[in-house]
Amino acid sequence: MRLFALLVVLAVPHAAAADEQLDKAQTAYTQAIEKAEKALAAAFEKNTDLIRQSSKKAEEKQKLIEQLKAEKTAFEQHGWYPWSALSRPALVEFIRTRLAAEKALAEAFDKVIDAHTKAKEDTQAAAVLKLKKDALAPKLVARWEITGVTWTGKWVAYLYSNGRYTEPDGTAVWSYDRGVILLSQPEKGLPNNTKVLKWTLKDTGTELDEVGNNNSKSVGKLVNLAEKK
Repeated sequence: MRLFALLVVLAVPHAAAADEQLDKAQTAYTQAIEKAEKALAAAFEKNTDLIRQSSKKAEEKQKLIEQLKAEKTAFEQHGWYPWSALSRPALVEFIRTRLAAEKALAEAFDKVIDAHTKAKEDTQAAAVLKLKKDALAPKLVARWEITGVTWTGKWVAYLYSNGRYTEPDGTAVWSYDRGVILLSQPEKGLPNNTKVLKWTLKDTGTELDEVGNNNSKSVGKLVNLAEKK
């Protein structure tokens, strides 16, 4: 009995300490995201200035500047990711920072939930779990309409901030690297029982060419709509 009582007493301070660590983690997460957003905004401005001072023709300059302005507005107002060739280097850093910050915050939440569970504080554990789901709810960052070239039909791919597509908590995942968005999902009968789609982005960031490991070919266009968020 004495040992059990001692364990309960020790568990409560542990939960309190975990709560304190969570507060710090939430602050660190907010700061990381704000810093990443500012860095992306600064990249828009830097790229715009570089275009203005470049030797490109006036008409091409204006086209690229308007493209960057549109991407900046879409990102700031709706959270849509910018996919143009000019914006991709900064976008890569933003994605890396976001995913790392979300992972760290998720781990902090899990420690608090576990601490409350061990202390038999199930109500508190459930409350923190809800906070975790709300704080880390995936955001829709892109909508791509895919049209078949070697097949007939269309479908819309929804890309989420947590690296999932179609469904924010599904098994289909996406990643980006050097002008290519790679999508994969379980599908029996294909190599490694996985369907893989390779999207090669065009410089505008609003169109792409798709090739699948099922020998399919498609084309895509960006169809971000604010009302669909």
